[in-house]
Amino acid sequence: MTPEFEILFEWLPAPGVVDPLLASTWARYEFRAGGEPITLALDPESRTVRPGVFGSLLPLAEWVAGNWWNILHEPAPRVPAGSIRRICDYWDRGWLARHSPALSAEGQAYPDLRIFSSGEGNVVQWFPDPSPLPHRRVRFLGEGEVSLSTEALSNALGEFMATVLGRLRESLETGWEGLEEEWRTIGRSAEQEPSLCRHVARLGLDPYDIEGRTLESVETAIRTLPEPLLDELTAAAGADELDTCRKWILAGTDLLARKRNRTAVLDIRRRLPPLRRDRLPWETGYRRAREFRRTLQIPDDYPPNLEEVMETKLKLDPSRDVTIRRLRSARLDAVAGATEGGSAGILLAGSGALPARRFRIARALYALIAGTESGASVFSLLTSSHTLFQAESRAFAAELLLPAQLLHRELAAERYVPEERVESLARKYRVSPLVVMHQIENHRIAALPVPLGGRAETRSGGG
Repeated sequence: MTPEFEILFEWLPAPGVVDPLLASTWARYEFRAGGEPITLALDPESRTVRPGVFGSLLPLAEWVAGNWWNILHEPAPRVPAGSIRRICDYWDRGWLARHSPALSAEGQAYPDLRIFSSGEGNVVQWFPDPSPLPHRRVRFLGEGEVSLSTEALSNALGEFMATVLGRLRESLETGWEGLEEEWRTIGRSAEQEPSLCRHVARLGLDPYDIEGRTLESVETAIRTLPEPLLDELTAAAGADELDTCRKWILAGTDLLARKRNRTAVLDIRRRLPPLRRDRLPWETGYRRAREFRRTLQIPDDYPPNLEEVMETKLKLDPSRDVTIRRLRSARLDAVAGATEGGSAGILLAGSGALPARRFRIARALYALIAGTESGASVFSLLTSSHTLFQAESRAFAAELLLPAQLLHRELAAERYVPEERVESLARKYRVSPLVVMHQIENHRIAALPVPLGGRAETRSGGG
């Protein structure tokens, strides 16, 4: 069986390398994910392509130890796309430093690699060098993306750290003690306070360097919120708004738990095919929307009246079962909940314009029908983050409100869709222009004046 992630290396002598720490960790190394070579590189001088490169692994070990919890548990703030040199001007450079060893290479040849949490595992993404770098002898050529379990990634990185530290201890009498102590601290934290470290990292912070108030907020959230809601909250909220968002969630789940309406949510869940997740979360969302439509006997090329679907098919009253409670944060969109008795409801974080409100409600419907078949109570948090669940819910909402088949019919004779036409379609189907553009581009229906980038998701709030 192909390992999900591995770092392969062979220790080599390092003539001419003055620093003893760098020299003792000199190696020929390869990074692989799902069997794919991440370090596939071109040597311009010899004009040869090889799967690995030469250099010191010490900076990589220091990067792993310094960012351990963030690598494993912090999601991306948006859909990562493009090489570091192309996106670093508008991306959070702090996030890139925590998730890409290329920014901590200290002169070594490390590829443009990014490792981050998807919410239900990890994603390894790598990009080719757009052009040769003047200070580096090789040019990385590989490009790819692999999803893997957090356990597999943790094991691979842990074995790498143990081997590097063993090499340092064997080769040198001193100089490596700081790195070893840092690694021991991580081991102790993993045994004593893994939840605290994980959620601090999901906030984009260093678990070993947080202020007292932030620490108190995280500890309170851990004590009071169920793990699924806590995971989505810390993936989306900033540390300064954690308390405000936590209180809003608790008030919302309490409100929904006290509902005594009789809905068809559990019945629809049971009638739907088992949820099957694709490699790409938006494909999962698209397919689930089509399955939902077929289960409710709504044609794939028909724009649904969302309120009518809720009332007649799900037995949800749009005026009573959808509640609005304002929140001073743009990070949360809604809480959706269904109880084991069949009651269900949706709490929206503010009203917003009609297209945004309909999009949030549609995302909440995904949360309601994506629950277990057992009928157990399920509460879900819809946010602005880019975890798998959030991406699936956005794709579901877009395909439910504006199905691809409908757009194919509308634009059958149009190869190019100007901005005015996008705006017209958005008004006609009561969605945001961004939803229209994403559906056109993601389903390859026609060309747009400004491409969105194919893989980009529909943003929360309907655009």
